[in-house]
Amino acid sequence: LLRYPNGDLRYLCRETSVQRAWPMVQISRYTLTNGDRVQKLKCLGEFFCPVHGCTVVSRPKVPKERSNKAIAESCRLDFCPCHPTVQLVHRPCGAKMTITKGSDEIGSYVEVEHFGDHSHGDSHPIRPVSASRSMFEQVVRKDPQLSPTQLVVGSSSKEPVRNIDPAYKNIGRVREHQREVRKALDNELEKEVQRDLADHQGGLDSNGNESKPSNDHGILDGKLGDIAAVENQSNNPFLILEERSHNNDGGIVMQTAPMIQRLQLADRASEVDAIEGFLDDNRFPNGIVVVSSTYCSVMKKFTPTLVAILYGRSSLHFCRFFKILINGMDYADFQDFARNYKGMICDMSEAERLGFELAITDLFDVAIDEITIEQFYAYCQVHFLRSEAKFRRKHSNVPKKFKNDFKMRVRELLNPCLHTEDFWAKCKSLKQDYPQCPHWLDWHTSDKRARKIFPCLARKPYVGDHKNTNGQESMGKTIQTSF
Repeated sequence: LLRYPNGDLRYLCRETSVQRAWPMVQISRYTLTNGDRVQKLKCLGEFFCPVHGCTVVSRPKVPKERSNKAIAESCRLDFCPCHPTVQLVHRPCGAKMTITKGSDEIGSYVEVEHFGDHSHGDSHPIRPVSASRSMFEQVVRKDPQLSPTQLVVGSSSKEPVRNIDPAYKNIGRVREHQREVRKALDNELEKEVQRDLADHQGGLDSNGNESKPSNDHGILDGKLGDIAAVENQSNNPFLILEERSHNNDGGIVMQTAPMIQRLQLADRASEVDAIEGFLDDNRFPNGIVVVSSTYCSVMKKFTPTLVAILYGRSSLHFCRFFKILINGMDYADFQDFARNYKGMICDMSEAERLGFELAITDLFDVAIDEITIEQFYAYCQVHFLRSEAKFRRKHSNVPKKFKNDFKMRVRELLNPCLHTEDFWAKCKSLKQDYPQCPHWLDWHTSDKRARKIFPCLARKPYVGDHKNTNGQESMGKTIQTSF
């Protein structure tokens, strides 16, 4: 099947999966008495820049009307990127095509009848041919962790996928097809795991040998069971297993002796972050992986100090996590904790904050009213700035010409030298100048969050040396790519 048929011609093709590249709209379809399916299509033409010498063209969008009167009304680009004030102009095309799909004694076929010449050049294809899709799938299967941008650009050792097929110059198409391949890989892996599990439950391991009976003492089978077996045989246990009595805060928490040592010697704040979408287990739909990291001055990088698979996301689950983490620091009492603790930085999760407060009150037997929580616990300011950028990007929230003004005025709120009265005055001014701002700003300046985000509102200064979770997010990405 030709990608760019042109002129009056008629031909038959046995390769039915190759896609045409002309921008066409279906104007009618019907089925013949012999079962063959017929499609009638017309070309939509193209949009071009009217400036002399400019070669910018854009593919038309398919109109809602599906008849012989269908006309392209818009394209993917409203204005020429080389001439931002010039609107693209439509160039109509009178070419038409009839496609008949059927089968005979040899197999399936596609018969094409093309009428007329196209009044424009070859359009950019939006669908790759079947051979190109197979090559693309091989590239993704070889290295599934590559980003769509890395696939398109390539490297010194990897050919860019845009060389495989012109359709893969579009990063959105690359992202879509990569997602399909990754999903197929996940399904294959899941089937393999289910097959191994069925063999194991049937009395055979992956090698066909008779498997040992599983215990019934709360220790898990599979890879986690292997870890548990190592712990049971070790003089230095490193795994705290789930206890059946902890149904409301169950989880698996892993901490090695070097982790505890680095935690005790750390001179910088700890960072805690959850790895979203990493845990896939039907038994625990709310399960999540949580990792704590701190900076190691010897290794010159952030290293994990506690890794947990929590079976839920409640404050009780995070309370157990923080209690194990703080216990490893070996504080004598609350006074020792207040003098020597280096700080904790988390995202703006309410469950994490309540879990940290519960852990402190349970460990040191102090009332929450006696603790100035923002002295030890801070919200990540980078998360706040990301939220501001997301709000600012929407033109209905912040007009285009005022975006830089809004950005600078919001960042002034993070100034630790700002007086409390000036802070609230700036907030009031922002709400007046940007009518869509109050709801977003009120959420961040509520009593539950404000003191942990904005230093000028804290009753006592934060003990940590920084207020972001960049190190832990980098560690989380490293963990994800490793698996």
